[in-house]
Amino acid sequence: MHTRPRSALPLMILLSFGCVAESDLDLEIDAMELEPTGDDQPIDDLVLEVDPLEATNPFPGVPGALPHPWPWPGDDEDVEEWVLGETAVTEEWDSGKTTSLSSWKRVFCNADHGPNFLLTDLRAYKEPTSNLDNFIARLEGTCTEYENIDGDFLQTSTTATDEVYSGNHRLPGETIAITDPDEYPIGVFFEAGPYDAYIKSFRILKVSEQVGGFLGSYSSPDWTGWAPLHGSTFWIGPLTQLQCPDQHVMSGLKLKYDTRNGKIRRLRIFCRTLSKQ
Repeated sequence: MHTRPRSALPLMILLSFGCVAESDLDLEIDAMELEPTGDDQPIDDLVLEVDPLEATNPFPGVPGALPHPWPWPGDDEDVEEWVLGETAVTEEWDSGKTTSLSSWKRVFCNADHGPNFLLTDLRAYKEPTSNLDNFIARLEGTCTEYENIDGDFLQTSTTATDEVYSGNHRLPGETIAITDPDEYPIGVFFEAGPYDAYIKSFRILKVSEQVGGFLGSYSSPDWTGWAPLHGSTFWIGPLTQLQCPDQHVMSGLKLKYDTRNGKIRRLRIFCRTLSKQ
């Protein structure tokens, strides 16, 4: 236990008048050093009481500093992320032709390449000789991966291209693609041949995030150019639109074609929800 010494001033006064012998002074000093004061306290009990907020460390990287109770700039925070649904919804077009059809040919981005892949590109090839039919005879689909980045669902540089089907065709093919990283495919718009018998040319429908966590506008979506390009300036066949339901995006397609000439007779697109959770 520590002791508190008394003041030495009275001893100095007595010494100056010769009232205290030197030997007596030594004894008095020894007694003073050993005498408790009655209000002494162990140093371990002398704890400085500080308001908790004042004790907070404003610099969490300083060694030995106290932990800070409030979120500090740069701390990880929970952020809602875009999530693709697991259940597919389909939309279909059928020419009504049932003879000489192939089996289903497909490009399934989610199943074949990963949960965040969408069908963003189509490459179409024309029939082998130029004629009034002017139909698609070969089709490829490119799947592009999307990733959650700072609250947005954006395209990455990771892609995979699949051949959907191939008949006799001409080179080169022509490609339509969604290149804006925060736009999403929601279906196809195409010109059919006379009597709605086959598909001549494609467009991809697309939307973007209009309000936080909400895709739009499905009532008037944007679109890419045409592939293949038209050989005339006027429409010959009917125009058809296969579009995903509201807040859905296109994750793949499949088709059946006529094995005699390569014309697409049936087409089905696959859609999944895209929402923030």
